[in-house]
Amino acid sequence: MSSHRLRAYRRAVIPVIIGLLAALLPGAGVTTPAHAEEEVVLSDGFEAGNDWTLYSNGTGPTFDLVADPVRSGSAALTMGAGANPGQSEIGVAAIRSGLSVAENSSVLSFWYYAGGDATYRGLSVELHTPAKVYSTLLPDVVRLGAWQQVSVRFTDVAPELAGATITTVVIKAITDPAAGRSSFTLDDVEVRNGVPVVVPAPELLAASPAPGATAVGRDRVVTVFFDQPLDPASVVDQNVTVVRGRSAQPVAGAVRHLSGARAVVFVPDRPLLPGTTYTVRVDGIRSLGGPALAAPVTTTFATGSRMTSAEQSFADDLTEIGDWRLYTNAAGAATQTLTADPALAPGQALTASASDPAQPFVLSHIHPLPVVDENSVISFSYFVTGTAAPAELQVMLTSSDGRSKQVSLAAGEVRTGEWATVSVAVPDVSRSLAGFPLASMELKLATATGGDARFSIDRVRVGSDPAAFEVLPPSQAGEQRPRLDDVPAADRQRIRDLADHILTTQNPDGSIPVGPEGLNSTRYVGYFSTFAALGLVRAYELTRDQRYLDGAQLYAVWYRDHLNPDGSMNDFSGTWPDLTDTLTADSVDSYASTYLLLLMHLVQVQESRAAHDAALDRWFPIAQRVFGALNGTYVSNGQTEVRPGYPVQFIQDNSETWFGLQAMAWLAGAAGDAATARVATALAGRTQYGIRHAYLRDATEDYGVAITRPTWEVQPTGPLVTWYPDALSNVLPLGVIGGGPGQPGDGDAALLRRLVQQFDVESDDTRPTHINDTQMYLWWAMSGLTTGQPDLAAHFVDRFDDAELAGNHVALGFAAAHLIRVLSFPYDDTLWL
Repeated sequence: MSSHRLRAYRRAVIPVIIGLLAALLPGAGVTTPAHAEEEVVLSDGFEAGNDWTLYSNGTGPTFDLVADPVRSGSAALTMGAGANPGQSEIGVAAIRSGLSVAENSSVLSFWYYAGGDATYRGLSVELHTPAKVYSTLLPDVVRLGAWQQVSVRFTDVAPELAGATITTVVIKAITDPAAGRSSFTLDDVEVRNGVPVVVPAPELLAASPAPGATAVGRDRVVTVFFDQPLDPASVVDQNVTVVRGRSAQPVAGAVRHLSGARAVVFVPDRPLLPGTTYTVRVDGIRSLGGPALAAPVTTTFATGSRMTSAEQSFADDLTEIGDWRLYTNAAGAATQTLTADPALAPGQALTASASDPAQPFVLSHIHPLPVVDENSVISFSYFVTGTAAPAELQVMLTSSDGRSKQVSLAAGEVRTGEWATVSVAVPDVSRSLAGFPLASMELKLATATGGDARFSIDRVRVGSDPAAFEVLPPSQAGEQRPRLDDVPAADRQRIRDLADHILTTQNPDGSIPVGPEGLNSTRYVGYFSTFAALGLVRAYELTRDQRYLDGAQLYAVWYRDHLNPDGSMNDFSGTWPDLTDTLTADSVDSYASTYLLLLMHLVQVQESRAAHDAALDRWFPIAQRVFGALNGTYVSNGQTEVRPGYPVQFIQDNSETWFGLQAMAWLAGAAGDAATARVATALAGRTQYGIRHAYLRDATEDYGVAITRPTWEVQPTGPLVTWYPDALSNVLPLGVIGGGPGQPGDGDAALLRRLVQQFDVESDDTRPTHINDTQMYLWWAMSGLTTGQPDLAAHFVDRFDDAELAGNHVALGFAAAHLIRVLSFPYDDTLWL
């Protein structure tokens, strides 16, 4: 049999075997689809020339065919670019357009060689259809200095690509903008159809409240996290139930699906009873394109007496070994046993013993921990004896996605011969674990010398305090809102002028370009345009000039009419009225959040109950669609990705997600959808917690720009250098949540003053000075107001005016609206929550 025929035989038979196994073994998975034979529908080894084009936002880009002696064939495609600190990231991308590839269980694979002295952040793949652009960041860390092969299934880029026709493939290397030059080479790019995929049944990762938790607050939603995307049609009320007590009395409530977080949520209709045990049961939930749970998932928890309280997520007084296991690298025999514990309390402790006369060793107690970090603290008591000198205690936590992080406790100060207690917060183990579901914990003794050691633990606790997730209640509607009567006449007139300027840029159909002239007049970016409409709403609140409200509502209609089916929004370009859908957008999360905020205020500004109710009936169904898009970007650590499947989480976007979720909570509450209101409020709390913890850089007590897969470590790791994105990634969150809970170090106000000193004083020669490049000053002004420093706010308004001049006829609508916000904020802070 020829090798070619043998490969074809294997391709035909193996999928059938996998499919039979999946059918015969319950919960083993579903193979989709079972094709007769794989088919190569695109293959490019670059021997026949170059059909690709280059994109790069770096300096001095290069793009050439080169000899390829390492890989098969004679050629490869290499590209590169230099640093550009004005960008948030540098991309060099190879683009193959003019394709017509019908997705049919398709997989894209390619070989790459990454070189140069740039710092690589990741690889991304874009797939274009005639209707939309989809992209994802590949999960693997970029490996340098050697050929590597990677592959991605089309439907892993986006489930919507199933059966779609792909017209363009883009492969991009992403590097740090600060320094260095990339050299990125591609070879053997291939698209293969008919590649079988086994979709397993979903498995439990963690639950909130945690299994066995006690003192749980009565005003709690229940969230169960799974290891993969869920079929939304299976997330229904009958598949997620909660019962109370021994009588198993059903609890009335509603079920919601967090698609991006791969979770189901149960929302009780009313507060839970105090001092009661509840059992959560999930059954019949299916993975997306796969089978249902192999067995029902059940978890229990017990409530305390308060509506909101600190909870005991895990507690073990070591009356039995249970699920604890031992690890050591000592050469001698090791044991893990229950021993008497008269010193702490009547009962027992868990003791590990080991010896190694030749070298230091570690001795660990390991236990599963299906707990979600919710302001969680791990504590335990320990007792150490033996001839091996102790070096330090360590706590290692492993996340549900397999990342292990550890921190040293009592380094050089491990007490021996007596019981002592230590504790550590989860984010202090690693900021990259903040908000994530966890999988296990390891309590470890490391010795400094050889010898023998006994390491006992007792009273192991994991406490969580959801009070850290509490957010300020959203503003109220109708006559209860301030009327801005105290705004000075000069500021009142300037707000009118700014709103009039926004109206002059608006087109008859409601669309608002980024700016009135030049390139900005041909760009229609939902994020910027929605901010402009919010400025019109505030001008209407101040003046009751109906033109401003009409303009905001007309824009909201235009945005609604251009939504994608999933509730997301694309950018548009061109000269009105001949606008072209670009099929993509900078982000999903920020666009959705700002639009939800606009819809909330379009309801709240109505002056009569009848008008209020009519506006709510008009806009709440649209808000539900847009919330669906935002939900798709919200992942298990409580932060949103810029787009589904593109795992970069920006602190700027998530600050806007925070107010978008609160806006949705208000809209849902006003519409009588209490379950969605409570879910949105809970998500806003988790987002706030993540902003304060996941992005915080302990060494400098400031915030990073982003966290990215697969490490979820904050970037950048070095000092803040640029006005954008480094400084703005601190200033924008301060302008949204500044002065709130969870402030770092010496507080938000002090952080802002340090940033002003570093950038506005010491780096004055690098600050933005060109017209329409200075709108970021208004975020600096906003952060001055939220942190109680109005003098700084006035200073940055002056900075803006120095460059823009009052009455700049080409001012961006976004900038005009933001200045409206700053001028009115001291008198009414409700517009941006």
